[in-house]
Amino acid sequence: MENKNSKKLADKNEKIFGVYTREWKRGDFVKVMNFDITGMPSPFYGFFISELSEEEAQIKMFPRYKVYALDMQREEEVEAYSLELISAVE
Repeated sequence: MENKNSKKLADKNEKIFGVYTREWKRGDFVKVMNFDITGMPSPFYGFFISELSEEEAQIKMFPRYKVYALDMQREEEVEAYSLELISAVE
């Protein structure tokens, strides 16, 4: 779902900053950065499962994904901006 402008931006970021972008893949090990009510960070780790379907994400403003949280042993819905890739599946 990339357009020409996002492709150019990704190429520029990779060249200047060494930042590589790719689509999330099922099984990626991720860190999810959450914040509690006091503003203190409360990160957790898990495995990327999938993007929410259009029906599930219809009323959400930001892209959301399903992540299996290891410490809670359940699926969690998280916003895209809170994900950090720790280890790629491939």
